[in-house]
Amino acid sequence: MLSWIQAFNKKDLHYMNGGYIFSQYGWYMFAGLVVLGIYWNKIQKRLDRWYDKRESRKYAEKYHKNPDLALERVEAMERARKKQQEELNRKAIEYQEKMKEREQQLMMERIARAEKLLQEEGGHRLGNDSSPSSSKGLKSDYNPLMGDSSSRYKPQKRSGCSGGGCGGGR
Repeated sequence: MLSWIQAFNKKDLHYMNGGYIFSQYGWYMFAGLVVLGIYWNKIQKRLDRWYDKRESRKYAEKYHKNPDLALERVEAMERARKKQQEELNRKAIEYQEKMKEREQQLMMERIARAEKLLQEEGGHRLGNDSSPSSSKGLKSDYNPLMGDSSSRYKPQKRSGCSGGGCGGGR
C-alpha cells in the first residue's frame, strides 16, 4: 500500500484532489449555477409538462388497451362521489337538527329569563312612570339628546393674535 502511495508525486495528488478542478473551473461552475438559478422556473415548468405528458401517455396506453378497466375506474369514481354526497347530505341534516334544537333551547332560556324578571320586579316594565321615584336626581327639563348644560364645550373667543395670544399677561 505504501508503495502505491509513493508512486504518486505531489503533482499527481493535486490533480486527483477536488481543489484542482475547482481552481481551474470554479468560475465556470459558479456562472453555471447562476444561470441555472435564473432559468430554474422555466426549466421546472418544462419538466412538469414533460412529466404530465408522460403520465397521460401511460394512462392512455393502460386504459386504451383494456376498456373494461377504464369502465371499472369510472364506475368506482361514481360510487365514491355518490358515497361522499350521501355523507354530506347526512351531515347537513344533522346540522340543521342541531340548529333547531339550539334555537328552541335559546327560546326557552329567554322565556325563563323574562318570567324570572316579571316575578322579581312585580311586572315592572320599561317606560312605566307610575312610581314617582323613577325620575329621582334628574332635572324636570332634562333632555338626554341635548346633553347636560354644565358639561358643555365652549370654544375660546377669537382674537386678532394667532398662536395662543399676543404675548402679554404672564
